[in-house]
Amino acid sequence: MQNKILKDPGAKFGAFFIAFLLWFLVVINRSYEDVFHVPLEVEDVPAGFVISSSVPRDVVARFYGQGKQLLQLRYFSKPRAVLKVTSKGRYEYNLSPKDVRIPSDLNVQVLEIVEPQAIKITLDRLKMKKVKVVPRISLQLVDGYTQVGPVSLEPESVRVVGPQRFIKGLKSVLLDSLTLTKVKQDVFKTVRVILPEGENVLCLP
Repeated sequence: MQNKILKDPGAKFGAFFIAFLLWFLVVINRSYEDVFHVPLEVEDVPAGFVISSSVPRDVVARFYGQGKQLLQLRYFSKPRAVLKVTSKGRYEYNLSPKDVRIPSDLNVQVLEIVEPQAIKITLDRLKMKKVKVVPRISLQLVDGYTQVGPVSLEPESVRVVGPQRFIKGLKSVLLDSLTLTKVKQDVFKTVRVILPEGENVLCLP
Protein backbone atom coordinates (compact mmCIF):
# COMPACT_ATOMS: atom_id res chain seq x y z
CA MET A 1 0.00 0.00 0.00
CA GLN A 2 2.82 2.36 0.91
CA ASN A 3 4.61 1.65 -2.38
CA LYS A 4 1.40 2.33 -4.30
CA ILE A 5 1.05 5.76 -2.68
CA LEU A 6 4.67 6.60 -3.44
CA LYS A 7 4.25 5.63 -7.10
CA ASP A 8 0.88 7.37 -7.58
CA PRO A 9 1.23 11.22 -7.61
CA GLY A 10 -2.52 11.65 -7.15
CA ALA A 11 -2.60 9.44 -4.09
CA LYS A 12 0.47 11.21 -2.71
CA PHE A 13 -1.20 14.61 -3.12
CA GLY A 14 -4.42 13.31 -1.54
CA ALA A 15 -2.54 12.00 1.49
CA PHE A 16 -0.69 15.30 1.85
CA PHE A 17 -3.93 17.29 1.56
CA ILE A 18 -5.67 15.22 4.24
CA ALA A 19 -2.67 15.59 6.57
CA PHE A 20 -2.60 19.35 5.98
CA LEU A 21 -6.36 19.64 6.58
CA LEU A 22 -6.11 17.75 9.87
CA TRP A 23 -3.19 19.93 10.96
CA PHE A 24 -5.07 23.11 9.99
CA LEU A 25 -8.20 22.08 11.93
CA VAL A 26 -6.10 21.44 15.03
CA VAL A 27 -4.27 24.76 14.70
CA ILE A 28 -7.33 26.99 14.21
CA ASN A 29 -9.04 25.50 17.27
CA ARG A 30 -6.19 26.49 19.56
CA SER A 31 -6.18 29.87 21.31
CA TYR A 32 -3.73 32.61 20.36
CA GLU A 33 -2.90 36.26 20.75
CA ASP A 34 -2.93 38.42 17.63
CA VAL A 35 -2.19 42.07 16.96
CA PHE A 36 -3.64 44.06 14.07
CA HIS A 37 -5.00 47.44 13.00
CA VAL A 38 -8.61 48.43 13.66
CA PRO A 39 -10.36 51.44 12.04
CA LEU A 40 -11.02 54.33 14.42
CA GLU A 41 -14.35 56.18 14.32
CA VAL A 42 -15.29 59.36 16.17
CA GLU A 43 -18.80 59.66 17.60
CA ASP A 44 -20.93 62.16 19.52
CA VAL A 45 -19.29 65.35 18.20
CA PRO A 46 -21.61 68.15 19.42
CA ALA A 47 -23.71 69.89 16.77
CA GLY A 48 -21.97 72.96 15.38
CA PHE A 49 -18.50 71.72 16.35
CA VAL A 50 -15.74 69.84 14.53
CA ILE A 51 -12.46 68.20 15.52
CA SER A 52 -9.54 70.46 14.62
CA SER A 53 -6.74 68.20 15.87
CA SER A 54 -5.15 65.29 14.05
CA VAL A 55 -6.85 61.95 14.77
CA PRO A 56 -5.37 58.65 13.52
CA ARG A 57 -7.36 56.58 11.03
CA ASP A 58 -6.85 53.39 13.03
CA VAL A 59 -5.42 51.93 16.23
CA VAL A 60 -3.39 48.80 16.92
CA ALA A 61 -5.04 46.35 19.33
CA ARG A 62 -4.08 42.99 20.84
CA PHE A 63 -6.72 40.22 20.74
CA TYR A 64 -7.07 36.76 22.29
CA GLY A 65 -9.25 33.91 21.06
CA GLN A 66 -9.49 30.76 18.98
CA GLY A 67 -7.49 30.80 15.77
CA LYS A 68 -10.57 30.44 13.56
CA GLN A 69 -12.32 33.33 15.30
CA LEU A 70 -9.25 35.55 15.09
CA LEU A 71 -9.06 34.81 11.36
CA GLN A 72 -12.71 35.72 10.93
CA LEU A 73 -12.26 38.91 12.96
CA ARG A 74 -9.20 40.03 11.00
CA TYR A 75 -10.36 39.25 7.46
CA PHE A 76 -14.15 38.98 7.37
CA SER A 77 -15.77 40.78 10.31
CA LYS A 78 -15.65 44.52 10.89
CA PRO A 79 -14.18 45.36 14.29
CA ARG A 80 -13.83 49.06 15.01
CA ALA A 81 -12.54 51.33 17.71
CA VAL A 82 -14.89 54.10 18.80
CA LEU A 83 -13.76 57.39 20.29
CA LYS A 84 -16.69 59.13 21.97
CA VAL A 85 -16.31 62.88 22.34
CA THR A 86 -17.03 63.64 25.99
CA SER A 87 -16.61 67.41 26.20
CA LYS A 88 -15.88 70.58 24.25
CA GLY A 89 -12.51 72.29 24.11
CA ARG A 90 -9.18 70.48 24.38
CA TYR A 91 -8.48 67.27 26.29
CA GLU A 92 -6.81 63.86 26.07
CA TYR A 93 -8.83 60.70 25.46
CA ASN A 94 -7.35 57.50 26.91
CA LEU A 95 -8.20 54.48 24.78
CA SER A 96 -9.02 51.16 26.45
CA PRO A 97 -10.13 47.68 25.31
CA LYS A 98 -13.78 48.62 25.93
CA ASP A 99 -13.54 51.14 23.08
CA VAL A 100 -13.13 48.31 20.54
CA ARG A 101 -16.39 46.95 19.13
CA ILE A 102 -16.42 43.27 18.12
CA PRO A 103 -19.35 41.42 16.46
CA SER A 104 -21.42 39.68 19.12
CA ASP A 105 -21.14 36.28 17.43
CA LEU A 106 -17.37 36.15 18.03
CA ASN A 107 -15.88 35.08 21.34
CA VAL A 108 -12.73 37.19 21.09
CA GLN A 109 -11.24 39.23 23.92
CA VAL A 110 -9.52 42.60 23.49
CA LEU A 111 -6.46 42.49 25.73
CA GLU A 112 -5.06 45.98 25.19
CA ILE A 113 -4.66 48.95 22.90
CA VAL A 114 -1.06 48.79 21.75
CA GLU A 115 -0.94 52.23 20.12
CA PRO A 116 -1.88 54.98 20.39
CA GLN A 117 -2.96 54.64 23.99
CA ALA A 118 -4.11 58.26 24.18
CA ILE A 119 -5.34 60.78 21.60
CA LYS A 120 -5.37 64.55 22.03
CA ILE A 121 -8.72 66.00 21.00
CA THR A 122 -9.43 69.64 20.18
CA LEU A 123 -12.96 70.76 19.34
CA ASP A 124 -13.59 74.00 17.50
CA ARG A 125 -16.69 75.69 16.16
CA LEU A 126 -17.66 74.70 12.62
CA LYS A 127 -17.55 77.68 10.27
CA MET A 128 -18.22 78.30 6.59
CA LYS A 129 -16.73 81.17 4.59
CA LYS A 130 -16.96 82.21 0.94
CA VAL A 131 -13.55 83.09 -0.51
CA LYS A 132 -12.21 83.93 -3.96
CA VAL A 133 -10.27 81.51 -6.14
CA VAL A 134 -6.77 82.54 -7.23
CA PRO A 135 -5.42 80.89 -10.42
CA ARG A 136 -1.75 80.09 -11.04
CA ILE A 137 -1.44 79.95 -14.82
CA SER A 138 1.61 80.15 -17.06
CA LEU A 139 0.35 81.10 -20.53
CA GLN A 140 2.49 81.02 -23.67
CA LEU A 141 0.77 82.25 -26.84
CA VAL A 142 1.67 81.44 -30.41
CA ASP A 143 3.57 84.31 -32.08
CA GLY A 144 1.17 86.89 -33.44
CA TYR A 145 -1.59 86.15 -30.91
CA THR A 146 -2.59 88.35 -27.97
CA GLN A 147 -4.57 87.57 -24.83
CA VAL A 148 -7.81 89.55 -24.71
CA GLY A 149 -9.08 90.15 -21.18
CA PRO A 150 -8.23 88.34 -17.95
CA VAL A 151 -8.53 84.60 -17.34
CA SER A 152 -12.14 83.63 -16.66
CA LEU A 153 -12.91 81.33 -13.72
CA GLU A 154 -16.04 79.29 -13.08
CA PRO A 155 -16.77 79.49 -10.23
CA GLU A 156 -14.86 82.59 -9.15
CA SER A 157 -15.31 81.71 -5.47
CA VAL A 158 -15.83 78.65 -3.29
CA ARG A 159 -17.16 77.95 0.19
CA VAL A 160 -14.60 76.70 2.69
CA VAL A 161 -15.93 74.71 5.64
CA GLY A 162 -13.98 73.65 8.70
CA PRO A 163 -12.76 74.54 12.19
CA GLN A 164 -13.02 78.24 12.99
CA ARG A 165 -9.31 78.65 13.73
CA PHE A 166 -8.40 77.54 10.19
CA ILE A 167 -11.17 79.47 8.42
CA LYS A 168 -11.22 82.79 10.30
CA GLY A 169 -8.31 84.54 8.55
CA LEU A 170 -8.75 82.87 5.16
CA LYS A 171 -9.32 85.25 2.23
CA SER A 172 -8.66 83.08 -0.83
CA VAL A 173 -7.71 79.61 -2.02
CA LEU A 174 -5.20 78.71 -4.71
CA LEU A 175 -5.72 76.57 -7.75
CA ASP A 176 -3.20 73.95 -8.77
CA SER A 177 -0.57 75.35 -11.14
CA LEU A 178 -1.33 75.11 -14.86
CA THR A 179 1.01 75.63 -17.81
CA LEU A 180 -0.40 76.20 -21.30
CA THR A 181 1.88 76.48 -24.35
CA LYS A 182 1.35 77.33 -28.03
CA VAL A 183 -2.08 78.76 -27.29
CA LYS A 184 -3.97 80.34 -30.20
CA GLN A 185 -7.61 79.85 -29.18
CA ASP A 186 -9.84 79.68 -26.11
CA VAL A 187 -8.86 76.85 -23.76
CA PHE A 188 -11.10 75.27 -21.12
CA LYS A 189 -9.45 73.31 -18.31
CA THR A 190 -10.60 71.82 -15.01
CA VAL A 191 -8.09 72.60 -12.27
CA ARG A 192 -7.97 71.23 -8.74
CA VAL A 193 -8.48 73.54 -5.76
CA ILE A 194 -5.66 73.30 -3.20
CA LEU A 195 -7.21 72.78 0.21
CA PRO A 196 -6.12 75.21 2.93
CA GLU A 197 -4.02 73.75 5.74
CA GLY A 198 -5.84 72.29 8.71
CA GLU A 199 -7.76 69.22 9.82
CA ASN A 200 -11.28 68.63 8.48
CA VAL A 201 -11.20 71.56 6.04
CA LEU A 202 -13.32 71.16 2.91
CA CYS A 203 -14.02 73.24 -0.19
CA LEU A 204 -17.54 73.33 -1.65
CA PRO A 205 -18.77 74.95 -4.89
